Amino acid sequence: MPIPTALRTLLKPEDVLKQLGIRAGWRVVDFGCGAGYALVPAARFVGSSGRIVGIDVRAVAVDEARRRVELAGVADRVDVFRADLTRPQASGLPDGWADLILLVGMLYQSEPQRVLREAARVVKPSDGRIAVVEWEQVATPLGPPSEQRVTKDTVLAAAKAAGLTFLSSSTPSPYQYGLTFSRAQAPRSSESPRRGRNVAAV
Repeated sequence: MPIPTALRTLLKPEDVLKQLGIRAGWRVVDFGCGAGYALVPAARFVGSSGRIVGIDVRAVAVDEARRRVELAGVADRVDVFRADLTRPQASGLPDGWADLILLVGMLYQSEPQRVLREAARVVKPSDGRIAVVEWEQVATPLGPPSEQRVTKDTVLAAAKAAGLTFLSSSTPSPYQYGLTFSRAQAPRSSESPRRGRNVAAV
C-alpha cells in the first residue's frame, strides 16, 4: 500500500481496515505494500492468530516495510517479500488463502487485469474480499498525473474479466475511490497450480 507522506493524514489504513470488517485470525495480503504503512495496523487487528503478507516489486520498499514491522514488534505475524504481481501466480500463495486482499494506489502503476487475476486466485471464495483504492479522475493536489490514473470503469471491467463480483463502493479519501469485490467462482487460469509459500502455515 504505497501512501505518499502528505496523503497519510487523509487516507488512514486503520479506518480502511475497520470498514472492511477485519477481524482477529484473518489472513490479509497487501498487493503493492510499499513501505508497509498498512502492514502494522493490519497485524494488530488480526492478532497472533492471524497472518499478514506484504508484496511489492521494489526491493527498497520491501526492505523499508520489513524494518517497519520489526520496529513495531509484529514481525512474528508478518511476511514481506518481492514479486512482480503481473506474472501468473507470482505471489506463490495457495489458492483461496486470504480473507482480505488490499490493492491501494497500485493498479495505476501496473496491469489491472493481470494483478486482479492473481488476487482472485488467492482470495477465499464467497466470503473473501478484495479492496481496491485508486485515484479519482479529478484535479487533486496529490497523486499521479491524471493520464496515469485508472478509472472506475477500467477497474470494474478488469475485475469482471478476472472472475470477481462487485460488492460495494466507498470514498476512503477526498481524492480517491474504493471498490470492493468477492470471488464468486474459481478464477480463470490455464496455469498449473504452484506450491504455496510457507507463509500459509499459521
